[in-house]
Amino acid sequence: MLLIWAALGLASLDARAQERTRVEIGIPKHYAVKTKCIPERGFFAVAEALGHEEALPMVALLLFKGEVIGILFEALARDGWRPWYDEPEGKPVSHGGGPEHYSQLMMFKRGPTAEECNTAKDAFAR
Repeated sequence: MLLIWAALGLASLDARAQERTRVEIGIPKHYAVKTKCIPERGFFAVAEALGHEEALPMVALLLFKGEVIGILFEALARDGWRPWYDEPEGKPVSHGGGPEHYSQLMMFKRGPTAEECNTAKDAFAR
């Protein structure tokens, strides 16, 4: 009887492990590139949904040569400062008259140089 329970337990562990490995590989289809190539950052892509404007909080993928090279998270300053934000407490930023916000940038690979950006046709060209 113990052997049967052990076999069932291993089978359920195997099934759960398979479920966890089913992830989307690559860049999700609902992300759209919103910028030209920016040196040291690449192209910014954000999620889009019909009927929803871009708003904070937001997660942007940083792309170059078809790869995700980093992630940028932005949250409204009014929601409060957190110790992992790149900006010091009480020093939110605003870009082009947009809302004041804090951000957290995580780079997984070196971003493109200015020269690499100048020769890049789009976020996906290899």
